[in-house]
Formats: sequence, C-alpha cells, structure tokens
Amino acid sequence: MNQINHPLLLSIDTSSDICSVAISSINTLYIHYEINVKKYHDKLLAELTRRALNDLEINIASIDAVAISSGPGSFTGLRIGASLAKALCIDEHPKLIAVPTLFAYSVAAEEIANLIGIKYIHSLISANSGIVYHQLYDNHSNKINEPEMLKISDIIDFVNNNKNNNTDFYVGNAVEFLKNTELLKYSEINTMDAVKISKAGWRLYNQGEFADATNFEPMYIQDAIVK
Repeated sequence: MNQINHPLLLSIDTSSDICSVAISSINTLYIHYEINVKKYHDKLLAELTRRALNDLEINIASIDAVAISSGPGSFTGLRIGASLAKALCIDEHPKLIAVPTLFAYSVAAEEIANLIGIKYIHSLISANSGIVYHQLYDNHSNKINEPEMLKISDIIDFVNNNKNNNTDFYVGNAVEFLKNTELLKYSEINTMDAVKISKAGWRLYNQGEFADATNFEPMYIQDAIVK
C-alpha cells in the first residue's frame, strides 16, 4: 500500500452476530471484512484484524484511532470487541473511540432521512423478549433523548398512530418487529457492521471525542425497568 499522509481508523463491530472489521480514512473505505457466524467472535476478531492490517501492508502503529461499537448489543460480543480494542489502545496510541450503537444507526440513516424530508430518526435495538432500546435523534444525529428501554408494543402503537405523519424514520435491528414494508425496504441500514461504526467514528474523531482505553466499558444489554 502506498504511503498514506492522512489519519487511518480501524473500526470494529461485535455488537451482533456479525463480526466485522474495517480500515478507512475519512473519505475512503480501504478494506472491510465480516463474518456472520454466531458465537465465534472470540475466534474470528483478532484474525480479521490481523488480516486487514496485513492486506494493506500496515501495522497497528499506522492506525490513528480504533473505533469500537460501545453498545447496546450482545453482552459476549461487546466484551470481546472491547477487550481487543483496549489491548490495541493501551498506550493511548492509537486513540480509542467508543461509538454508541444507537448513534451509529442514526448516522447511517441520515442520508436517506434527509433525501425524503425526515425530521426525526428513531434508533431501535433488540433487547430482551418484547423489549427494545430506543433513542431519538434529529436528522443530523443530534440526540434528543437518552437511551431508554421500551416495550415493542409501545413502539408499534406509536408508529401506527403516526403513520400519516412523515416526520419520523426508524432504523436498527428491531425495525423488523414493526412489520412495515415502508420501513423494511431500507433493510441494508438495519444491520450493524464496522462500516457504519467507521462512519460514526469519523464524526467523533473530528469532534475530538476519545475514550479512556483503561477504563472503557461497553453498554451491555441488561435487565432494567421498562418505561
């Protein structure tokens, strides 16, 4: 690979069944590997990372920051991703960027939302049975509320009550529960991967929002009081 004179971001996503790694500059995706095999993140992640670096003929010293999905998501997957990211960033080079999964979904939906004149983006991630994580953003992914746990039935009622109001867009792996073809037609943005983490990670990088690798802990899906 030719000498690169701009920052590089290594992005990792292990928040779902997909194990995914990407390397990018701010305007270019150089490489993306993903494997969709359940319960193999611990066996796959380090090897995918090694392969991505080797295929670009670089090493971790060439990486300026590591962006990791910080949850919510799979307890085991997030723990595996966090362990590798913290190990890579132990000396604060590269820097660590913790990308909230709900935020990454919103950033991924921005282009479509703005093209069709949407004002609000609802990020939805499956939690326990009948429950979803929800966070509301505007169409530039500025958060309007903090993450909350809601019943799927309440989200469905909200969608049905506002189906003639074209100001809301829904994204995330819990959208499938809404059973709405207009929502499901954008299925490519409803699964999380390292490319989406990369896109959101660059935004946080440019804002100087870095995490302390020593103390970083992801946001696991846990039992909680549902509103």
